[in-house]
Amino acid sequence: MTIYEEIQPMIDQNPYVSGQADATNVLETEKYVLYASAEGVEHIVSRHADKYAPGSLLIDGIDLLSIIKDLIKLPPNEIDNNRGMVKWLEQDMGKPIGHMGVSKGDPAEVAGYQDYSMQGYQGIEKVKIAPGVRSETNLLSLITAKIGQLSDGREVLSLVTMFPGSNVIDGVEIPHSRPDFASAGFYFTLPEDHASFK
Repeated sequence: MTIYEEIQPMIDQNPYVSGQADATNVLETEKYVLYASAEGVEHIVSRHADKYAPGSLLIDGIDLLSIIKDLIKLPPNEIDNNRGMVKWLEQDMGKPIGHMGVSKGDPAEVAGYQDYSMQGYQGIEKVKIAPGVRSETNLLSLITAKIGQLSDGREVLSLVTMFPGSNVIDGVEIPHSRPDFASAGFYFTLPEDHASFK
């Protein structure tokens, strides 16, 4: 039985994962085997490609699969066994990997910035935006979910998400909930020619 035949039932039985395991989307290291569907990778690239959408950006032409493979060779820095998540957070890739989407300012000033409504996990969320340049970052976070274990003992992971940048700016952690951003002084930086600023 090939490794792909062993992984396929894990994919088929998981409501959050889909596709066909093959040599193009299965990454192997000594400890982990990660399944990254083409749709999953495409979703991450497209989610971090539009400079006119609030959020962090990946650099153009990035080879996500080779970067993911490099990352999962390192020990993860957070394992959440309750939720079955394995995370590599804020890993320094040694070179610019993208641009931060969030900036930090004085909460009193940020309160006066322009409102912007964006789709969030709980429906439409209101955030603050301001014109500016996103800052370059070498940091990358990868979040995966455990979907099974191979006969050789290695854990099988599936790609959940990946994003450039830090979770802390000026010593302050970015809130988990976007509606809490402004009161803590966080806002999204967008290009000056964004339609919202006209």
